[in-house]
Amino acid sequence: MEVNDDNCGFKTVITVSKSSPDELSLSIQSKCENVNKTASSIGQSLKSIDIVKPFKENIIHKKAAENMPGCVVCSVPCAVTKAAWVELGMALRKDAKIQFMT
Repeated sequence: MEVNDDNCGFKTVITVSKSSPDELSLSIQSKCENVNKTASSIGQSLKSIDIVKPFKENIIHKKAAENMPGCVVCSVPCAVTKAAWVELGMALRKDAKIQFMT
């Protein structure tokens, strides 16, 4: 999955794959220092159960809150969650788009 943010100008590439029935492998590549800190904090291996928890208990959103305090509008944490859900078969592999109306 690719996330391009025209606000900050950073592109992030997210790769998620199943490493076992209840575990996911995660790779996040970005030039954004805050995204990279968040990725390091999350790690490269995720338990499926941690991905399906609500925002305040979800490891991705918890780590983003800890490492991206000034980036509340960043769509990367949501994209990581969606990529994981798609890999688990819990969401459709369909594009999401945030676009201002003119």
